[in-house]
Amino acid sequence: MTPTGRSPTLRFLRACYRFVSRDWPHAERDDLPDRGFERQFRASLLRDLGKWDISDERELHLGSGLTPASGTAHEIDIVANHPEVRAIAELKNHAAAVGKNDVVVFFAKVLDYILANPILALGQICLAFVCRASFDPRGLAACLGLGIHPVCSKIRPLPVLAESTEILTHEVRHGLSLPAGVEQRLYDLHAEVRNLSVGLTDTWLDARLGYQSESMLTIHSHPPIPASEFADRFTLANSTCADILVAARATRSSKDASS
Repeated sequence: MTPTGRSPTLRFLRACYRFVSRDWPHAERDDLPDRGFERQFRASLLRDLGKWDISDERELHLGSGLTPASGTAHEIDIVANHPEVRAIAELKNHAAAVGKNDVVVFFAKVLDYILANPILALGQICLAFVCRASFDPRGLAACLGLGIHPVCSKIRPLPVLAESTEILTHEVRHGLSLPAGVEQRLYDLHAEVRNLSVGLTDTWLDARLGYQSESMLTIHSHPPIPASEFADRFTLANSTCADILVAARATRSSKDASS
């Protein structure tokens, strides 16, 4: 399900996108292998998410003292807990594009914890892969196919993309005049984002797993999506949204200047 309105999941993903697109490009770099990416991202969540419980550095127990099924604890970069959702994020700050293996390893780490702790399936789980650079086509496809929200400076996660198109559509319907052709692109984008949301409904972890008892999970099998096709459509939708936002800002600036 794609979060809307003021949902905690949308708030978390909006904070992720804000960090990689606005904060990190202007942040001071630390003398660390990741240049301080994780430390500063955690600080931005503490600033932006208020009363959420944000995990400490090098968290090994999913933020709740949990042990995975393998018996071998995995380092989880960020666990952000809210009464309605547990957000789990993998962070990468390197020049190379994130590939399929990076995504699959992240998913396996999370699943290892859930298999030993079915109670996690009682609440909403939001998985996000946040990177500084980009995703290669197979990495992006793996994210979408496994129900992980990809986030980088040029990729808005689906709920944030949906929110942006909703806001733009609302503004146009209430007087924002876009250049010729751009308004139609917006309406086409709005429809495409809705179609993507419907098509990805069964990929989210909440749709795949259910709580049966303290020692039992239910697994719901859904037909796999054509992930590569969805990745191409998702990339195009993000690019189109960025173009329309540029046009909308130019229109607003021109209107303000003439006022």
